[in-house]
Amino acid sequence: MGAVADTAIAYGGRVIGVMPHFMKAVEWNHPGVTEMIYVDTMAERKMRMIQGTDVFIALPGGTGTLEEIIEAITLKRLGQTHARIIFYNQNGYYDAMRDMLVRSVANKFMASAHLDMIHFVSTQQDLIRLVNAESEAIIDINTAVVR
Repeated sequence: MGAVADTAIAYGGRVIGVMPHFMKAVEWNHPGVTEMIYVDTMAERKMRMIQGTDVFIALPGGTGTLEEIIEAITLKRLGQTHARIIFYNQNGYYDAMRDMLVRSVANKFMASAHLDMIHFVSTQQDLIRLVNAESEAIIDINTAVVR
């Protein structure tokens, strides 16, 4: 995420970081961000990052990225956010994730409408197009349960 922050800053963007105090103690913070918000826990960090978000983008990453994007999917599925959910599938990084979600629909753990709310893109042009697209509607909570 440091490279993303560096690029945004280089192009005049505003970068807001959210970090638990314990990460500051080990100097994981990025010194160049516009604003750094410190919280007590990872759960509080995630809650703060989700508030007011219009687009969730999962860049190739590890368990933290997966945890955050799965929570975003859950919130969208439950009608708690209108934010667009995008996996940037660079070099097929998220192919297995897409396959797992398709399998969830096939096994009736997830409705196909829920899969339709998740976007996988593999080019920067498609990513930019989706980021700039109009907001998506909030999902009706009645569709959350697969019957």
